[in-house]
Amino acid sequence: MLHSVFAAAQYKSVCTSIKKLIDLLSLTAKNGQYQILYETYLECVTSLILFRIIQKERGSEESIGFFQSWMVAIFQFCLTYSFLSNDLGRAEKLYSLALHSNLLSDVELQSLKVTLGSLASQTLQLIKTVEENHQPKAEVDFLKINTEEQKAYFRNTARNMGMDPEDPKNVMGQIVARALINFDPTEIVKNCEHLFVHYRPGGIVAQTLQMHSAGGMHIIVCLKHKYAHGTGNLLNLLYNPEIDIPGHGFKRTHCDKCSDCIPRTSNWQWSLAWHEAEKAKHVEILKLFKEW
Repeated sequence: MLHSVFAAAQYKSVCTSIKKLIDLLSLTAKNGQYQILYETYLECVTSLILFRIIQKERGSEESIGFFQSWMVAIFQFCLTYSFLSNDLGRAEKLYSLALHSNLLSDVELQSLKVTLGSLASQTLQLIKTVEENHQPKAEVDFLKINTEEQKAYFRNTARNMGMDPEDPKNVMGQIVARALINFDPTEIVKNCEHLFVHYRPGGIVAQTLQMHSAGGMHIIVCLKHKYAHGTGNLLNLLYNPEIDIPGHGFKRTHCDKCSDCIPRTSNWQWSLAWHEAEKAKHVEILKLFKEW
């Protein structure tokens, strides 16, 4: 109950901040300060896109409609401005972001292309290139591609949405960076057939990317003895921390002296397909950690 109240208060606070930003950008446009509007929008666009995802779950129908209309209008203006300013690098990133976030409907996309097509021939060519490189997750048989290809998909998608995992100053990008490190727990799970990593993703990055290892709480579980340790940080530090602290480290606490340990074969590799199959197989045990 307390968590719900806190979440509602947070959402209300964010809504207030978004309204102030909309008012500021509207005033900037009214004063003809288009370069300032453009630069401010580019600083905020990723956060605005992420808020749009949350608002669809929490907002009223009227507020969702208003914000969507405003988002489309300011995006179209700033994308057009980027082409007119010959700022093609940021134009490419903006259009890619719109595709990955499904910001525009098919009708709005076609209307935008008609408008942009009147600017210069290179405009439509750039848009075509971005579209050719865009690969929606829904069109990929995700469980059939290998782990490195899956990680590359999330890395590229995150970068295209302004969450660059290689930028140490990008807060959401660093959440993605940790998620990529935690993505494949082979080095942990290969040590025993009873070990399983139960991912419980959470937060706006996980929701946006639909990435199993982003945010939230991830739990190392011994399926035989029902031991469990959880973390919101790196799994390898939870399993075998670098600093020897009594009572810390799943491996040291539960595995080192366990007589039931059965190592997996030397060439065994974790995969998302294997993970999903095992999760379904052990659903009753994993229910124990629902509230973690």
